Amino acid sequence: MNDVKKYEVKGKYNIKVYMGNYDKKEFYSQMGEFFADRNYRKKLPYLINDTDKIWYLVYERNKFIGFFGVKICNENTLISDIYIDEKYTKTDIFEYMAKYLVNLYNEEEMKVLTKVKKEEAIWIELGFELVGNRGNYAVMTRKGNKCQK
Repeated sequence: MNDVKKYEVKGKYNIKVYMGNYDKKEFYSQMGEFFADRNYRKKLPYLINDTDKIWYLVYERNKFIGFFGVKICNENTLISDIYIDEKYTKTDIFEYMAKYLVNLYNEEEMKVLTKVKKEEAIWIELGFELVGNRGNYAVMTRKGNKCQK
């Protein structure tokens, strides 16, 4: 069974979702350098591919431009391992992806780790609160709709 799904956001960006029992060869053909290259390891020190992690790979047309990792835990849904290609950091892709994930996991309590101030501001606009720090990372949470009922 191959659990790869494709979604489209606002007609501008395509998202490929890897979860469950997916083709690891296909996944690592796109993501391998992020796990292996020393420069990416410095930027993404917590990057790891756990079996229960869901990966959202983002494309503009057919060009790979970034990814998010999501792990559904007992206490919350953790959004982590955020990467946007440097050529696209001044575009709206991060905000589109953040809104996409908040809408997708709206019912769940969410937690995000970020060390980018601009991203932190977007998470706050989406209802997240700063609750602490983990090294250089801001730890932010957002109550889900099912928590508020």
